[in-house]
Amino acid sequence: MRAVFLAVNFVVTGAMFLAVSALNLVVGFLLQLVTLPWDRHRRNCLWVNRWIWGRLLWAAQPGWGLRRQGFADVGPGPWIIIANHRSLIDIPLCMGLPLPLRVLGKASLARVPFMGLYLRFSRQILIDAADPQSVTGALKSCQESLSAGISLLIFPEGARQEAAELGTFRRGAFRLAKDLGVSVLPVAIWGTHRIMAKGTPIPQSLYHLARVRVLPPLDPADFSTARKMSNRARANLSDAVEALASPPLERASARYLPAGRWAHGFARGKMAADPAYQRVLSFLSPRSGGRLVDVGCGEGHLLALVRAASPGVALFGVDHDAGRVETARIALDGEERLELAVGDARRVELPRADVLCCLDVLHYLPPDEQDDLVRRFAAALVPGGLLLIRDGHRTDGLKGRLLRWSEQLAVATGRHKGDGVFFRPRGATRAALEQAGLLVELQDCSQNTPFANLMWVGRRPELFAEEGA
Repeated sequence: MRAVFLAVNFVVTGAMFLAVSALNLVVGFLLQLVTLPWDRHRRNCLWVNRWIWGRLLWAAQPGWGLRRQGFADVGPGPWIIIANHRSLIDIPLCMGLPLPLRVLGKASLARVPFMGLYLRFSRQILIDAADPQSVTGALKSCQESLSAGISLLIFPEGARQEAAELGTFRRGAFRLAKDLGVSVLPVAIWGTHRIMAKGTPIPQSLYHLARVRVLPPLDPADFSTARKMSNRARANLSDAVEALASPPLERASARYLPAGRWAHGFARGKMAADPAYQRVLSFLSPRSGGRLVDVGCGEGHLLALVRAASPGVALFGVDHDAGRVETARIALDGEERLELAVGDARRVELPRADVLCCLDVLHYLPPDEQDDLVRRFAAALVPGGLLLIRDGHRTDGLKGRLLRWSEQLAVATGRHKGDGVFFRPRGATRAALEQAGLLVELQDCSQNTPFANLMWVGRRPELFAEEGA
C-alpha cells in the first residue's frame, strides 16, 4: 500500500510540475515572439516566470503550502538577491518575488527538463566556473541586467546543500555588490528540500509546507570589505533559516501540551490569529534584551511567544484570574527571568519595563480609572521604554458593535471580570498617553478579525537596548 501511495505521489506531483513548466515555456515563448522588437531584455519572460512558475506552480499543487513573509515590502530594486539553497524548487519560489529578476546559476541547469530550455530562452545567466570565458560573459550579463533595473538571484553556497546548516559562502555576489553599489537582499528558505530533494529532476512530495522570509537589505556602503558583508549575510540567513525550521509559534504553543489538548489548541489558535501578538513581536528582535511586562497576561500566550522569539527578554505577567495564571505557570515551567503574579493591575506593583503591554484590559474600567492606569504604566517605563495598548474604541460600525456585544456577553457570563464595558473614543485614550508624557502613534489592529481594535503605541526616543551593547 505504501508503495502504491508513493507511486501516485510521484506521478501526480511530477506531472503537475512538468505541466506548469510547459505552460510557462509556451506562454513565455509566444508572448516574447510578439514583443521581442521592443523588449530586448525579455522582461515579458520574467513577468511570466513570476506569475506561472513563481505563483501558479504552488497554487496548482493542492498539497503544497507556502508561507511568504516580507514579499509585500520588497522595493523595486534592482537588488542582488541571495538565498540559501537545498532544492531546485528554490528557483521558481524566488521568482515569485514582486520584481523582475534573473538567475545566476550553474551551466548544468541547462540539462534539467523544461527548466533548462526556458532558462536559456529567458536569458537567465548560466555560468561554468571552470571556463574563464563563461565567467567573463556572465559578469558582463550581470552588469547589463542590473543597469536595466533587473535584479539578480544568486545562491552564494554555489550548490544545493544536503545538510540543514548553511554551506560556505562564496564572495562573488558581495564583490559585485561592492563594485556596483547595489544592495544585497537576503531571502531565507525552509522546507523545499522535502518537496524536491537534491538529485531529483521533479518534485516527489505531494504534501508539504515551505516557508520563505525576505530579510532586511544590506547596503554595501556599510561594509569595508566583501568578506565582512558575506559574513553578516550568512549570519543573518542562518538565524532566519533556524527560525523558519522551528517557528516561534510552534515552539511557544507546544509549551501548552502539559496543560491539556484544549489549552494547546487554544494557545496555538490565539497566537496564530491575534494580530496584536505579531505587532508586539515587530518591536523586538531575536537579540533583544530588557524586560517586557504583560498586564492582563491571562494564560501567558504573549509571554510564551516573546520568550520563543526573543529569549533574552526578561518577562513579567500579571492577571486577576488565578486559574489562568496557573495555566501560564504550567506552560512556562522552568523558565528563568520570568515572574508571574495574581493581582489587580490598578494596585499590583509593576517592575520597571522596557516594553509594557496591555491588551484588551482598559475597557473593563471606568474612564477615570483608565486614565489612572495609563499614568501607572507610563511611570513604570524606563527611559526609552515603549507602551503598547490594544483595545477597542467607541464606534457605530459593525465591527464596533460586534466587539461591544461580545465583551458585554463575556462580562455577563463571568468569562471576564469588570464593572461593565467602557469603550471610549480613540482620541480619549490618545490624550491619556500624551498627558502621561508619551509620544503617541495610533495603529489599526483589527486585521483578519471581526472587531474594531486599535493599538496605541506610546513611544520614547529609544526602544530596547541590545544585550551586550
